[in-house]
Amino acid sequence: MSFEEKIAFTSENLNMYLNAVAKEYKQLSGRKMPAEIILIGGASVLANYGFRESTTDIDAIIQAASCMKDAIQRVSDKYGLYDGWLNADFKRTNSYSEKLLQYSKYYKTFANIVEVRTVAGEYLIAMKLVSGRRYKHDLSDIVGILNYEKKSGNVIDIEMIHKAVEDLYGDWDIVPESSKIFIEGILNSDNLDKAFSEIEKNERQTKEAVLEFRINNPEQTKRKTANEVIEMIREIEQKSLEKTARCVVVGGADIADYSRVGGYLRSDDFVVYCDSGLKHMDALSVKPALIVGDFDSYDDPHSDVETITLPVAKDDTDSVFAVREGMRRGYKEFLLLGVIGARLDHTLVNVYALNMLADNGCHGVIVDDYSEMELISSKPGEDGKVIAGTAEVPYDYPYFSLVAIEGEASGVTIRNAKFPLEDSVISPGYQYATSNEALPGKTAEIELRQGRLLLIKIAPGAAERHTEE
Repeated sequence: MSFEEKIAFTSENLNMYLNAVAKEYKQLSGRKMPAEIILIGGASVLANYGFRESTTDIDAIIQAASCMKDAIQRVSDKYGLYDGWLNADFKRTNSYSEKLLQYSKYYKTFANIVEVRTVAGEYLIAMKLVSGRRYKHDLSDIVGILNYEKKSGNVIDIEMIHKAVEDLYGDWDIVPESSKIFIEGILNSDNLDKAFSEIEKNERQTKEAVLEFRINNPEQTKRKTANEVIEMIREIEQKSLEKTARCVVVGGADIADYSRVGGYLRSDDFVVYCDSGLKHMDALSVKPALIVGDFDSYDDPHSDVETITLPVAKDDTDSVFAVREGMRRGYKEFLLLGVIGARLDHTLVNVYALNMLADNGCHGVIVDDYSEMELISSKPGEDGKVIAGTAEVPYDYPYFSLVAIEGEASGVTIRNAKFPLEDSVISPGYQYATSNEALPGKTAEIELRQGRLLLIKIAPGAAERHTEE
């Protein structure tokens, strides 16, 4: 029986099948051997909550006499179910814990011989965080449980989830980093209904993409797990992105010259608006592909656009998180707009995001009303040789500066400029390479043998505008 032909188990028929198993088991065991079934996964969601429509199998921990296997098979034959419809395969996964029985709760007793228990609440959330599968219902189930419990007056907070993870697995570190970021963000969402719909849609699309990829690539995917197929798809998409697409991050700093800043945008850009960066959307005339933020400085738009809600208390600024998310999605080229503003702390952190990009083999450009900034970096080459970093500054840029922002930069050479350099050193303690100019009609050439420099090119007309202001 194919995946598409599998009978769906619902909250309406779940008890019927469990009761049928209990009756067959009672007959086979001679009514003397009580059994226990602990429902986990989708079956546990069906038993406890009303947001999931169905599941394709029933995952459980089964403690019973050996004839339970025959009882399950009899029910399979009677109702035309596929082999493995009720299974204990879950015990081979990383989300299994021997302590699940201890933290399970009573559900029902069938045929006076089979006691069924379930895992619910924060303990079911803990299991799904550890699993964290993007092609199943793990993430949407988490949101559904949080939403259901909240509406029932039983709010589940991060402390309860931490405790559940530690109760089952001993340490919070077992939770994948992606799941940690997810749960922190979703707990700060003020619209769980919308989040559930968006995440469920993403899971469905991922599942469809995996199935389609398997159909089109049977040999390559024959022995691959779903997660491995997802990574194969991501690698292919990433190679495509490296050739063409660019991630644009729009922050909330003021932009006065929209015609200049907006001129850097391309039609194929993947545009991410960060929190109050949404105020620039109309003026830039570009819709978001993604919205991120803690929405402490701007209201959550609650649009149909994919939105990642971040906790207010976090390590990264919204803009830096957006850059990390862009890298996670495979982008190599970045344009940062609206990230140079009145707050020096945020401005410096955003400028240093260029360093983070370079550390990960990416390249970023920051554009504001007056300037364009990018890093010039040397790179390790073959046989231990270093590849020099290079850049050019056309004559129409009135000024350019080089700033050492990460240790000493050596072998700095500047040609075709008012203030040339030859094999020089620039250090954070001696910043002398500012306000240089390309020679009339020439393009200044910059070479860096070792280290990193921040190249700041002052935009044409910016100096005059700054003087007038």
